[in-house]
This record gives sequence, structure tokens and C-alpha cells, in this order.
Amino acid sequence: MRRARVAIGIVFGLAATAAAVAPQSARGRPAVVLPPGVRVTAITETALTIGWRTAVTSEGIVEYSLDRRTWHTARDPYPAIHHEVRLTGLRPSTRVHFRLSPPPGASRPGEFAGVYRTATLPRRGTTHYLRLPWLVIVHTPIHYRDAAERPERLAAAPRELTTDDRQRLEADLEMVRAFYWRNSRCRLDIRWRVHYTDDPFVDSGPGRQAAFEAALAALREPPEAYAGVLFLYGWDEYLDPERARTHYRGQAFGGLTYGVNGGWDYKEHPHSWIRFHHRADTTWVITHEFHHALDSLFEASGYPEYAFNHPDPSQPIGFFGEHWDANAFILRMWRPQDWFALTRGELVVAPDRVGDGMPDDGDLPITRRSFHGRGRRTGWTDLRMMLESIGVLTGISNDPIHMTRWAGRDRLPDGRDTYPLYGDAARRRRGRPTLDGRLDRDEWQPLRAFDDPDLRAETFCRWDEDGLYLAARCSRPAEIRLQLDATANGWFNGSDNYWLNLFPDRDGSVRVEVSLFDWERFGQRDEMGRMHSVYRNTEKVRREQIRVATGSEGGRWVIEIHVPRNERTGLLPAPGAVIGLSWGFAHSREPRTLLALFEPCTFFPIACADGAVTR
Repeated sequence: MRRARVAIGIVFGLAATAAAVAPQSARGRPAVVLPPGVRVTAITETALTIGWRTAVTSEGIVEYSLDRRTWHTARDPYPAIHHEVRLTGLRPSTRVHFRLSPPPGASRPGEFAGVYRTATLPRRGTTHYLRLPWLVIVHTPIHYRDAAERPERLAAAPRELTTDDRQRLEADLEMVRAFYWRNSRCRLDIRWRVHYTDDPFVDSGPGRQAAFEAALAALREPPEAYAGVLFLYGWDEYLDPERARTHYRGQAFGGLTYGVNGGWDYKEHPHSWIRFHHRADTTWVITHEFHHALDSLFEASGYPEYAFNHPDPSQPIGFFGEHWDANAFILRMWRPQDWFALTRGELVVAPDRVGDGMPDDGDLPITRRSFHGRGRRTGWTDLRMMLESIGVLTGISNDPIHMTRWAGRDRLPDGRDTYPLYGDAARRRRGRPTLDGRLDRDEWQPLRAFDDPDLRAETFCRWDEDGLYLAARCSRPAEIRLQLDATANGWFNGSDNYWLNLFPDRDGSVRVEVSLFDWERFGQRDEMGRMHSVYRNTEKVRREQIRVATGSEGGRWVIEIHVPRNERTGLLPAPGAVIGLSWGFAHSREPRTLLALFEPCTFFPIACADGAVTR
């Protein structure tokens, strides 16, 4: 049985804090798991091959159905341990349900175990995707955690979510839907059905079950109409103005997910609950909790290898930045055909004249207007245009969609050709710049020029034995968000993962925030007995250690940054050392949108090369 899921909610206030974590349930009967070695291959529009290995020598039998009512039989008539059965005479874009005899691991022939799924390929000129219906139950009463302390304020406080509140929630849900649609390569379309109730949220299995049943009754639908349920309740709010001001910034608070067979009578429906704050952006926490539920659905569908959606030292999955990138990486690296193995969902056929897998029409703006036709004029496919646009961003609290620029130009997906744009730019010569707010000639080695309608910037990087040096010359002062993987061993590993934000003030000063995601503390308990899922360490690196200088050149803003050598974090620049760098600038009008310097889903490798020291 897989380990318990952990759901993390994160608050960014004037003093950033992390919410408590809670496990996903593993109660109930075990999920059906596709045994190792069972694979569907040689898929065409009208045929496919199913192969598997058994524990006994026998003929192999496949029973299959196209409608889950009428079953057909195909055989591998030769007694063997390795079996291959070819199914023919199928139709394009058809889900095929099948079961095997003998199943892998069976001790005697004649048994059938489990029902698995796949799909034939689409007809030329079309594509297909999985439409997954999901019920969202929103409890509208507002909860005030300090109501007993401030009874005089309660009478004037709003008691229900407003129309604007509801519109914000629905807009956030559409953002999440676009994130999954985009990064699944147009294979997964979540269909949210939002139901509002004036009943207060009851945080218990029976409470959630009663709310689910009441919603189904109001909608006049059976439970099978939905693949899962999401409960949103708000707003865990404060009546005290000062506490409200410092608390209600950034992401929603948090929640947890119960997987398939988790803590209620509707065993095949994973469900999540999320509590959120006034004016909070709920996109990240919805993305996170839904991905837990999706992981559970894949496990129940026979694919336990679908990656855990917030990796940690026990399940490292890539060399890239924090949450948005990690989730996007999982979605992009999943086999496109295996989306159709899910036990739930409807296969939808759509026109695709280009033949790249992106439907020609759709109700998501990211599909309908942004890219269609542009690819044909540039030699790209429309799908590649969408995937390579800057839409998956580093950091915890950044929006998942930003579509004003593209990244890669070689048509290869992230993770396959990781750094196609920058050639030898990773090699950094040794040098020690003077931090004086001026970028003197030959003092800095250029890194990459950046040109966006919101910001034009030139960036620079050098190193010496005293640390890493970064600089930028920008068309305006801009908040800079940096992540450093000091030993290039992956973000979810070790005690070397810098989280560094720089905020320019009007007086020319720069406010620095820095800490480490310290995975060496992962799984340990503190003095209060609480388990650390991630520990933000502010002792091994402190903000006064980060040196910053600013100035101006020709009306452009200049910033120089020194991140010092640090034995405790492993930031030890030397010839041959590699440092992972993720660099972004905050958008001037939408500060939660990051203008990324490099490709999404990756760190850029800074390779320290030997050379003469210059000043």
C-alpha cells in the first residue's frame, strides 16, 4: 500500500506561515492495481495489443467490452507464460474495457481479475480527450475564528459569500482547469459543477457525506455522475482588522484529500475539503488537492506509478522549482495514452485539422483563441505553441498561466531537452564584481537578455570562492524572485535550496527575504511532537548575509546581488561546481504573475568554469 498523501496549504502574509498538514485516508478495501508488466501496445485506430506475464503456463484470454455491457473474447491459443493478444475490428476513438485470464500472479488458469481501460487512436483530422466531471460544493456561511472575542463587530460583519466572492471562486476554478488542460497536452478536461449551499460546513466524514447527498438531491443526479467531490468553505476569517490585514494575502489556507475508498460510503469518489480566506487566491490549493484526488484515481485504475504530486526526498521526480513546476512536470511527463485508463470520465472526440492533438474548437480561451493558426505560419504545431509559452512558473505563490511569451524553440518538451535555448550560457567565468550600483565594462558576464511588454532586462552572473554574484539592468525597478539549488541535486533534496525575494522600495532601498527549504529535517518531529513535511530554515542563511547594491544607468534601474559562500548550505562555488538557478521578475500590474527568465519546469545550471579574476 502506498504511503499516506499529505496535503499542504500555504499562507503568504506579512509574516509568511505554513498551515498544518493532514493525511489522505487509505481506509476501505484496497484499490485495484494493474500488475507490473501488463501493457497496451501497437495501438491504431482499429486495433491494439495487450501483453502480460502470468505465473503459470496456460493460454491467454482477454475479455473486452466497448460499452461495459456486451463482452467479447480474444485468445492467445498457445500455452505460455508471456501472452500477447491482438484485438481487431475496433472503431477509432473508442474506450476499450478489458480483463485478463489468467491474471498476472494467478496460481491457476480460468480466473479473471480486475477491469482495465484504454482507447484506440482518433481518426485522421480528429483528436480526443477525457472529460472528467467534478462536483464542487461551496458552503456560503462565513466563519469568524475570533467571533467570541469581538462580538460587537459580528453584527456588522458579512455572514454569507457575496456575488463577487462566488465569481472569484469560479474564475479560480477555470484557471485550475486551464492548468490541467494545458499541461496534460489537451488530454484532461475537468468539468466543474458548482453547487452553493447555505448549510455550514461540518468537518467530519458524516458531515461531508450529508452535504454530498444533499447536493445530489438538489441537482437530481446520481453519485456516478461525478468522478469526485471538492468541498470549499469559508472563510475562517478574523474580525480584528489588524489580524485580517496580515493574514489575508496570497494563497488560500489549506485542506486535505481522502482518496478512493476513503472515509465515507461513496468509496469510489475521492473528495477534498479546502478552507480559504477573504480575498485569497484559491488556484494553488485547488490545483494541489485535485491532483491528490487524480493520483488516487490513477492508483485505483491500475497505475500506481503516477507520481506523488508534492515530491519530497522519498520521491524526487525532477530538477525544477517548487509547486506549480512540480505539478506541471508530472502532467507533462505522463504518457498521453494512459489518460484514457482512468476508471471515470467520458472520451470526447473533437476536430483537429492540424493533427497535433489540440482540438480546433473548445470553450477554454487558452485553446480557442491564443494559438490556433499561429503555429502553421511559423512551422510549429498549435499544441507546441501552447506548451512552450510561459505558462508554468517557479515559486509557491505565482499564477499558473501567463501567455505573453514563448520559451523553447526546438519543439522538444521540457524534461527531454532541458535547456535548448541558451547553448553555452551555463558556463560562468570566475570574477569578483564590485557591488556599487554600476555595471562597469568587463566586470560582469552577460547571462540572458529579457524583453517583455511589461519589462525589458539584461541579466548577468559571475562567481568566485566567496559566493555567487547576480545582476540586472531593467527598464523599471522590479521585484526579483530567485531560487537556488546550491548543489544541483534537486529542489526536493538536502539543505541547499534557497528561496530569495528582493523587493525594491521607492527610496531606492531593497528589502530582502531569504530562507532555505531544508529537507534534512523532513520526517523529523520537533519538540512539540509535530512532524516536519518541509522546514523553512532561517538560521543557516540570514537576510543580513545577502548583499545588495542599486543604482541607475541611462534611466534604467540596476541591481547587484551577492549570495555568499556557505558551508552549511553547500553553496561552495569552485571550478566544476554546478548551481541550479530559477529567476523571475514580478509583473507590474499582476505581481503574482512571474515573468520567467528561463524555461518552465526546470532550474538553469550555472556551471562554474575556471578563468582569470576580474574587477
